[in-house]
Amino acid sequence: NEEVKFRLDVTEVLSEDDDDEDLVVRMAVASECTTGRSTMKEHCDRTLGYDTVSSNMEKYLELLRKGKDFYPKNPLIGVDFPKEDDEADERVTNVVVDWDFTSTKAKKPAATDQASTKLRGVTQSTQNDVDDDALIMFALPHHLESLSEKDSSMCFHTFHGRTCLVHGSTWEMPVQHGAPQSFLADRPPLADVIPDIADALKDDVKFQLSENVLRGAADTYFPAKIMAKIGRIIEITHELKQLSGGEDAADYADADESAVAESASAAAAVELPSDSEIESILDDLQESVEIWLKPGGKAEKGAEAEFLFDGSWGGFVNCGCKYTFDEGHPDKGTCSNVFPSCPALADVNQDFGNGFYNDHHFHYGYHIYAAAVVAKSRPEWGKRMYERVLMYVRDIANPSVEDGHYPMFRQKD
Repeated sequence: NEEVKFRLDVTEVLSEDDDDEDLVVRMAVASECTTGRSTMKEHCDRTLGYDTVSSNMEKYLELLRKGKDFYPKNPLIGVDFPKEDDEADERVTNVVVDWDFTSTKAKKPAATDQASTKLRGVTQSTQNDVDDDALIMFALPHHLESLSEKDSSMCFHTFHGRTCLVHGSTWEMPVQHGAPQSFLADRPPLADVIPDIADALKDDVKFQLSENVLRGAADTYFPAKIMAKIGRIIEITHELKQLSGGEDAADYADADESAVAESASAAAAVELPSDSEIESILDDLQESVEIWLKPGGKAEKGAEAEFLFDGSWGGFVNCGCKYTFDEGHPDKGTCSNVFPSCPALADVNQDFGNGFYNDHHFHYGYHIYAAAVVAKSRPEWGKRMYERVLMYVRDIANPSVEDGHYPMFRQKD
């Protein structure tokens, strides 16, 4: 391999009076093709379908020089949510990234009080005494979909896709919601597969949750998958029952009336689980959702592997379970530990790393979905359990800077 040399030219030396100042070293790739000898020839490809910095290198280098002194100091993300009474076509969430940029020449950049600024990018203009467009940052493809202020000629081809320069101290990215989320897909099940679905439902509705799941004596993953599957059994049954009663085609966003009518006719011709069977399995699902959210653990008839709030990192973590098998009856085993003896907090390999914040987004997604199914059928239960279920949501997708217990957007960039 050839030796790769890198040269750092010192352009300015601070005086001795500035010994306490941060040393900021800024570097930028001046050519997407580098030596041109890379095996990834697409970096130098001129047939990508969009302009790259190679097509206007003089302008790109000028921008780099102009922005060389400016960098983000204490970025914040703000979210302006749609109002409850907004019409479907007006449901827009405005995501604002306020980069709070400063200069390498600034003596003491102003400190930012996150608690008091709230949606700083929405409500305040930049506090810098320089051109607001001086800061330049690269945006990823999913940012570019929403950003309007981008330089479409100053782009790189990366393994993320097209990334382009964006000017300014704040990015505003409106996200259209459309109609509220539904448990229904955009189209009904095809008429010719509905008989097979009905046959499967008649067997699936008889599924019995194991005793250890109903006691919360397990990890946070496998029981949650089972709970979510039961939720799907309930929702698919409800959908076919609604179809058999002549469900309005308007409830399906991407289906014409004739397709809905065919599916409705097929649903009316099959035998589906009875209402009492659905109520019975719904009882089990409610019990399995609730057990994890009862505070106090086993001592208070809550989950044997209880959830805890982590005040250090601001998160909802599970204590973990040292499972002791009942010989010949594995579903009747128990957790032999109680808080503060928590294996999941001491060993990253326990509970899929739950205590170390691994896999929360999809583990908890199953729990959230199961709770949503119960709340849909039993609204009063949903109101009673609302704040507890939000513990899952706030752990993985907290959108509020005002929440002092959980960080914002733990799983998102």
